[in-house]
Amino acid sequence: MLIVSTLPSPDHQPSSMQNLATAEHAYNTLISLGGRPTREIEHDCGGSSCDAENWLDCHYSGEAACFNGELEKWVLFRDYQRLGRKDPPTFAQVQKYIDAFWKKHGIDNDLKPSLQIDLEMQTKVDEWKEFYFYQYRNRERKKQEVYKARQQAESLPTGDFTRAGKRWIEIANTDLKRWDDWLSWVVHQLPTVTLEHTPLFSSSRKAMSRPNRPRRSERLISRRNTACAVNNSKISKAQADSRFSRTSTRLRSSTARKQPSKTSTRRKLMR
Repeated sequence: MLIVSTLPSPDHQPSSMQNLATAEHAYNTLISLGGRPTREIEHDCGGSSCDAENWLDCHYSGEAACFNGELEKWVLFRDYQRLGRKDPPTFAQVQKYIDAFWKKHGIDNDLKPSLQIDLEMQTKVDEWKEFYFYQYRNRERKKQEVYKARQQAESLPTGDFTRAGKRWIEIANTDLKRWDDWLSWVVHQLPTVTLEHTPLFSSSRKAMSRPNRPRRSERLISRRNTACAVNNSKISKAQADSRFSRTSTRLRSSTARKQPSKTSTRRKLMR
């Protein structure tokens, strides 16, 4: 991730910082609501398609638009979840629709969600699978719109099929390609979501977050200091043996001086 090495000029600071604050708010709100951002916020240090005076404003404006779009997708999905669970009959219709949708499009059954009418009882993995279904359904609707527009354009006489009509179809196909990329990202996130919500992984995360566990920076400093101490105290084997021999001799001499002789002990007893 690139880091801004210099502060923006005062003329551009208010708008660029406002765009950055908007991007950070959308990013953090998405996480707090249970969603997953596609990436971290990028802090660009230059080089954009905008002119040199507005590159920072342009960059953070794009970041704000990106994460606001992802937040909007997640909020609409959460609204869809609540509407589909307003009562048991509605929930039963949603389940039937998903079953028919899976059969129609031949989707892998491993991606099919196991729904619960109570959202608190539904696992995070099944929630992400349901999010995949919701995005897949939106993508199919967009695909049908593009298909109908293309049919209408192709049915027109050659002279009526203007350059603007061709351009519109190109834009629609590009938009459909974005939906395909988005759907692919959702699918590739499923193993990560599954891993994060397994009991073993959850217990490991709790252990890592214990307050009495040293911080990573503290552990690194301790290791560095230990390594420095070892390097500074390295001595050869001969020097170590010599020091040990001198220390042992001094200990034996001091012990001998402290112990009374046998002759003095006998004299004391005879008295």
